[in-house]
Amino acid sequence: MRLNADGLLDSVKELASIVVNGRVEITVLNDIVDAKTGEPTELEPTHFKGTSLPEIVAVLQERYAGDAAFIVRAPSGTAIVRPPFSEISIFYQVRNDVIECWAGLKLPDAVLAQRHAFNFDYLIGLMCNTSWMTPETGLCGVFELLSGAALFISRGGFRQVDFLASAVARLKGTAVSFEDDVASFRRLISASVAHKTRRYGGGFSIECSGGLDSSVVALAAADLHRDRSLSLLNSYSETDVKGDERFFFAALAERARGVPTYVETNARSSMTDLSSELLAPTPRPCKLAATIATTAQLHEAAQAAGSRLVLTGDGGDQLFLKNAPLDDGQRAACRSPIATRDIARARRPCDPGPSVCLACSWRRDHRPEQPGLTPAYVR
Repeated sequence: MRLNADGLLDSVKELASIVVNGRVEITVLNDIVDAKTGEPTELEPTHFKGTSLPEIVAVLQERYAGDAAFIVRAPSGTAIVRPPFSEISIFYQVRNDVIECWAGLKLPDAVLAQRHAFNFDYLIGLMCNTSWMTPETGLCGVFELLSGAALFISRGGFRQVDFLASAVARLKGTAVSFEDDVASFRRLISASVAHKTRRYGGGFSIECSGGLDSSVVALAAADLHRDRSLSLLNSYSETDVKGDERFFFAALAERARGVPTYVETNARSSMTDLSSELLAPTPRPCKLAATIATTAQLHEAAQAAGSRLVLTGDGGDQLFLKNAPLDDGQRAACRSPIATRDIARARRPCDPGPSVCLACSWRRDHRPEQPGLTPAYVR
């Protein structure tokens, strides 16, 4: 099979390539960071001791992260690698012997010109469980490359391999002092915010309340951008079952030297008693309509503040307090693009799936394969 990655390559801002052992070419899409420290880094050919495609992909998943992706071309085949929690959304479809790949939620014109049936089984499952992690999408024949996974392509077929779920399955408990935990999280959060905002300077807003998760993100951003005031957005409802959080948000805005903007949750909704907590995905039409309207208001407020990026601290409190259920595993602090290896391993739900040989293009339910297997076409 052949890979057509034009739609993916056209969407990135930076490209770089290295050659490993004179046989394997690795193309880096966007800037990358170290998966353990979150600090900016570059690919080093000396990091790759093996020359097989699975070995090289495993190193990329283990050592590097960021809002990035990799394309690895080796004699045995090609692989597209998406690091854990990379916010480059990668999709693909198969036409004849060509895998067409692109980035972003907007379908390429060539794909739009085709007729795709809706994948109702997937849509029903997603509405009942928004944390469901699967390569399936709402269109039959269109799949997503999950973060922490790689798509292997060869003459014999293709396979999506979930490296992150396998890493979670191998986890062992370790004792770390509270002081070390604090220092590590401080470093990782700061590096995450720096990586996310690097290209935008001060042109970003933070959606937050007065809660722990968004407060951490806001204070980290304020520390990194001491020369400017932050744009802080707050959605509130006087009828919120948990109470009005504007007092806490105001205290946070003062501490972070931010410029506060308030959005009333029900301002554009026909329902007057919706809580701001209902901004989470929901299949209920009335609540979904309010969610869309409130999100639009928040984005309009961000644009009015001159922002081109909005950060949120969703999931941060569960992360730092270590009390989140596994179904929150797809969320990390400020939707962190670097979501470093420690965070990613701790937060991702695990569905190892059966160990089967690669006799077909994908499993019937298209669950990602685990990297412990050695498909014939990538040996």
